[in-house]
Amino acid sequence: MNEIKGRIHVGSENGIIVVDRPDEYNSDQLWRFSNYGKSSGLPYNDHNQATSFVSSTGAVWWGAAPILVVNHQDP
Repeated sequence: MNEIKGRIHVGSENGIIVVDRPDEYNSDQLWRFSNYGKSSGLPYNDHNQATSFVSSTGAVWWGAAPILVVNHQDP
């Protein structure tokens, strides 16, 4: 699990889940969950526990069975 620019990224056996928190100053906002997997272009859905890393350049590395996935996400 990593937090990148205020968004929480969680690897799961069903892809990567991105969690957006509500703005603390806007009580009408809800938590938002987005799931990214094979249908979103990732080669595999099964992201292994505790295998993610964010580099100093912003690249996100995920351990996904049976390969390593690198994802670079611009805002």
